[in-house]
Amino acid sequence: MRLVVCSYALSFVGAATTPRREAAPRRRAPGPAARRSGGRAAALLLTGHVRTFHRTAPTVKEHLLNTNTAYEFSIFASTYTVREAAAIASRQSEKPQRQVTGPFVFSKYADAVPRQRFFYHEHDPHAVKLALPFKRPKGTFSTKAGAWRAYLKKVRVGSMFAVVAKAYVMLEQSGRRFDVVIRLRFDLELLGPFKLQPPGVAPDPCRAA
Repeated sequence: MRLVVCSYALSFVGAATTPRREAAPRRRAPGPAARRSGGRAAALLLTGHVRTFHRTAPTVKEHLLNTNTAYEFSIFASTYTVREAAAIASRQSEKPQRQVTGPFVFSKYADAVPRQRFFYHEHDPHAVKLALPFKRPKGTFSTKAGAWRAYLKKVRVGSMFAVVAKAYVMLEQSGRRFDVVIRLRFDLELLGPFKLQPPGVAPDPCRAA
């Protein structure tokens, strides 16, 4: 097995940040029906909170889905029932938290991926945490206590990977075969075309576009 590490222009968009902009050629995106003609199948896994979704989703559609027209994409989205983590929402005084639904997420990609290739699961944040195999510390809760700090860190990381794991479970349960599997966070912004190798071309992931 050969591990190749390549660089690419990416940006994580936080709730209070301004994403960087990079000029990209404008093109007319073909509809879902016109996308595949003997091409390859690609799975896009999207996981995590959709807090900056309105800013990042258009870049994923433009620079990944619409750029690689030789591939037929399926989307596997695993997220939470709310757009923000509770701690972030509290700091921003967003009460009640904004809700998330499958139709809302799908609407951002509807003109690039048909509904039958969109797979979605939403998690209740508290249910995810309670299902983790971590034992709560004894004593009074305190974010400054060592035992509680370690426990909270494990819960944060564990819940993140539980949501990621569900995306892979949906992929396997779909029964579909894919030539390429790409996983992105919902708050990841693409700053330029993310080009996959076209069918029939020998893979060279670091080749300049």
